[in-house]
Amino acid sequence: MKKDGSGQLEVMYILGEELTQELEQAQKSEDNTTARPIFDGLVTTEKDLREQFQGEGIKIEKAVFEKKEEKLHVFYTVTFDTLQNLLNAKQNLLNTKAFRQGEASFYRDKNNNLGFQMETESIRKDLEQKKRQGPYSVEFTLILPGKILESNADQIEENALFWRYNQDKAQPEIMKATCEGKGLTFLDTLFAGPKKPKSGGYIYDPTGKPDPFKPFILEVKRRKEEADKAIQPLQKYELSQLKLVAIIWNIDNPRALVEDSAGKGYIITKGSSIGNKQGKVTGILENEIVITEESADIFGETKTKAIRIKLHTGAEEERKGK
Repeated sequence: MKKDGSGQLEVMYILGEELTQELEQAQKSEDNTTARPIFDGLVTTEKDLREQFQGEGIKIEKAVFEKKEEKLHVFYTVTFDTLQNLLNAKQNLLNTKAFRQGEASFYRDKNNNLGFQMETESIRKDLEQKKRQGPYSVEFTLILPGKILESNADQIEENALFWRYNQDKAQPEIMKATCEGKGLTFLDTLFAGPKKPKSGGYIYDPTGKPDPFKPFILEVKRRKEEADKAIQPLQKYELSQLKLVAIIWNIDNPRALVEDSAGKGYIITKGSSIGNKQGKVTGILENEIVITEESADIFGETKTKAIRIKLHTGAEEERKGK
């Protein structure tokens, strides 16, 4: 999202072989001309995508629906002129069943900063029901137009926030973040304050009251951010444990998807940290990614090694010393 309220939405996912076959059978059924959605909020054809994102100031820049190795690979990019257009469109991401029930919202807080929150109860329940269909992993990334002031994201890098969850790690009940509102020209068009939780129980209102836990919260948050910066999920693996399963490369910011031995997926871009030897993704090409590792030799000179991971073949190294 940019300071004027415009922005871009990028979505990438892969439907497994079983779900892809289920979808194809539903589409071929004479009694089912339109397939029942496998998961609310996901689209499986370009027609569905265009129907979902109809609205003033909203444009589909790129849409890829490709079947590889019996799996459906989906990637699309949607741009919006203003945040208000995205929120008010007749059909859009925040108005699909999954996100509408998830109560996603942007708002102006009491300090005139930009706030974001999304209740995730319905999404969690839907994913729980999908457990029997095999492992899954989800990464939700939000890039806000100002300095991050607070968030419960798993990882924070400058003004980018990352929430990650899978069949073994639950997402938080409410995903939330706040960034500085200085210079954001669209703030006055947003509602003041977040939506109230659906719970009918007592809700503590901290307005005008001191927060006795604030120093503790800040210290815990600081330690968490330092831990996140120290090691990221993909830095726990050897490159030989990872498999490259998808690439979207002919776009401004190419994306790739790698899986570990358990089938858990991770989305990477140029600059992502990967591997347990301080590797960085330095290139994403049509059929491979390039990872560069740096190390010092016995004379203290820095040596670099380029490692290439080919699509669908796991890790295949091509060492280049300098």
